[in-house]
Amino acid sequence: MHAQSSVDGIVTDSVSGNAIPYCTVKLMRPPAGMVLNTQTDKDGKFVFTNINKGRYSVEISYVSYTPYSTAEFEVSGEGVLHLPHIRMAEARKNLQEVTINAIRKVMDIKPDKTTLNVAGSAILSGSAASELLQQIPGVSVNEKGQVRLNGKSGVTVMIDGKNATLSGDQLYEYLQNMQGESISKVEVYAIPPAKYDAAGAAGLINIITKKSNQKGFNGTVTTGYNQGFFPNFMESVAVNYKRKKLNIYASYNYSNLRKSVDFVLDRAISGDQPVNIHEDTYFLPHFRNHTAKLGIDYDITKKDFISLNAYYNSFSKIRSIHDTSTASSSRPGIDSSYNTWTDNNKKLTNYAFTVNYLRNLSSSGHKIEFNYALSKFDNTDRRVNRNASYNNTDELIRPVQHVINNAPFNIYNHIGRIDYTLPLSNGMLLEAGTKGSWTRQRNYLRYDSLTNGHYENVESRNNDYRYKEDVLAGYINAKKDIKGLTVLLGLRVEHTSSASELLLKDIAYKYDYTDFFPSASLSKKINRHHLLNLSYSRRINRPSYQDLDPTLIYVGAYYYVTGNPLLKPDYTSAVNLTETFRDRYSLTLGYSRTSHPITGIHTIDSITHVDISTSINLDARNIISLTLLAPFDIASWWTVENSVGGYYDQFKANNYLGRSYNKEQFVYNISTIHTFTLPASYRFDVSFKYESPRIFGLEKLESLINLSVGAQKSLLNKKANIKLSVYNILNKLNYVHHYVYANVNGREANYLDLRQLRLSFTYNFGTSQMKGRKSSADVDNAESRIKDR
Repeated sequence: MHAQSSVDGIVTDSVSGNAIPYCTVKLMRPPAGMVLNTQTDKDGKFVFTNINKGRYSVEISYVSYTPYSTAEFEVSGEGVLHLPHIRMAEARKNLQEVTINAIRKVMDIKPDKTTLNVAGSAILSGSAASELLQQIPGVSVNEKGQVRLNGKSGVTVMIDGKNATLSGDQLYEYLQNMQGESISKVEVYAIPPAKYDAAGAAGLINIITKKSNQKGFNGTVTTGYNQGFFPNFMESVAVNYKRKKLNIYASYNYSNLRKSVDFVLDRAISGDQPVNIHEDTYFLPHFRNHTAKLGIDYDITKKDFISLNAYYNSFSKIRSIHDTSTASSSRPGIDSSYNTWTDNNKKLTNYAFTVNYLRNLSSSGHKIEFNYALSKFDNTDRRVNRNASYNNTDELIRPVQHVINNAPFNIYNHIGRIDYTLPLSNGMLLEAGTKGSWTRQRNYLRYDSLTNGHYENVESRNNDYRYKEDVLAGYINAKKDIKGLTVLLGLRVEHTSSASELLLKDIAYKYDYTDFFPSASLSKKINRHHLLNLSYSRRINRPSYQDLDPTLIYVGAYYYVTGNPLLKPDYTSAVNLTETFRDRYSLTLGYSRTSHPITGIHTIDSITHVDISTSINLDARNIISLTLLAPFDIASWWTVENSVGGYYDQFKANNYLGRSYNKEQFVYNISTIHTFTLPASYRFDVSFKYESPRIFGLEKLESLINLSVGAQKSLLNKKANIKLSVYNILNKLNYVHHYVYANVNGREANYLDLRQLRLSFTYNFGTSQMKGRKSSADVDNAESRIKDR
């Protein structure tokens, strides 16, 4: 057995000599980080027991005092190590300034991770999750649910560390209806460690929802109003009760939203009989969303911790769609037109249950963790269409068609995971784990047409698609500090077994493969101000079930969407070299190469001129990037978070439709967030983000601009907060694509109702209001536990 010791100390005020109770005290061990945390008692004393041999330090924090860190010390054997008397100095700020500075930055940008702190921002109040992601440098989310990071698709989206499972339109609608009032922060990893899934060639985005951990009974009530083209309303309530070892928390969110969308499509098709197609589709959706969450945390013993969570989400979308399409052989004359009126009723219901068990095997960070998650998505999608075709004199070409499409889908997902952490006496940290994921998806399309006054099923248009995917994985990480050089090596192995079936056509596709995903990182501190980091990773982007599903989905008279069951996964290898200065400024040079990148493509039927949007594998994609992160303080009340980046992007297709393509583009983006903290609890935020034109496969996207401003103020003795903002002032968040290949020259534009005036009011109640100093320590403890988990 390892010899174990105790470490104790006492904390007092450096001027008065009085004891400081309820300080947060953390026991740190490089390179593992924090291994234990506690609080000082009423006499300012603290103690850590059962400490293994090794080198440690202690970090202490308390409201209105300057944080304190001890020098490293050696624990060499049994007995008690008494630390020298610790005297903390009060910060040279008045209480009002301390309270203001306690508000976190809107954007915390680090070389390895970018964090968007939602709760403290006035701009982000009333935003949907899809809009929150748009605020993060390098991240974009388009109207088709495609999330991209630094121009690369294949981003894994997680909710509280669990894969979101959805993709495409379903993911976009899910993020549209997930309101920012329920979100604490968003974390973005460009190169995640090996302990995370290898899926997500471009990186990983983790959306962390709010969870209170304050002592006693506490709660928050928020009401919000957004005014765009239509009014929108949001309400939320969250409560928690914590006593000794037990913490129970619950939340409920409701939103009632209306957002208009105008979709415009223009295509010029060359050939023996050239034709121009113009399509204008107006969507008027009405969303209603209900989200509820219930959780229980319980400290079984000092070493054992269990957490249970139940989650429910239900949102409905009722929308009217009017599509007008015209075809002409020469402008301005119109040869024919096609009108479609659609009543669409969709409903998505999501249930999720998770259990987490953590066992601390020693005080040095030796631990094992078990996780299980079950989620289920049920979707109904009913579309009632009325179609009418006219000639150039507005006469009906054929009788009006009445069609009903029912396309429900279901997703079941089971995930089990075990993670093990072992700090060794020589300073090495080992992590290992295993994970299994089992996913089942079904999409059934029933097509009914009105014939002789009755709707009859057209069997040839029906489709029953089923998809299953099983992924078994294991990983190991090793971290070691060798004479100032920190080395991190990781290897993840994943075996994937997937199958897709078209039951009505008796067609099946099966894949079974094993992949190895190495990762490595070398960090060297050149001097007290400069740190160099070199990292490498290999990752995979698997096609989603929507990418694979060959069901033909009607969008407009000349526009359909379908999947490609022959799609293969793409693989990305990435290398980044980062120099960090003073732990704030960084410059990153990166290179990535993707083999067989998955990308969207358009094919045109030569007879009907219908545009069918699908996905294919191109041959290669190369990206060379340079990113500068430069946060700074202009004044004590004015802070700025800046990000400037550029990259050279190249797509190669050696043989597509009989031709080779080499698409190249230099892309740059600028992001800046200014925060002004003023007297009387006022705070102002200004956010600006610009993304230059960029390419995705064989398409090009026009530039995007977002300028937003917001203000907030504390009220009612800081129990309440009011926020007012204007989002997307310039109304330049519209997705306009261009594509020129084969015999097609196309333009596809989506104009979204995203320019909005937003107002929200939040009121906090409960016992924590009476214990401000203790609650700050409670927050630190909660965050430490979340970090450990």
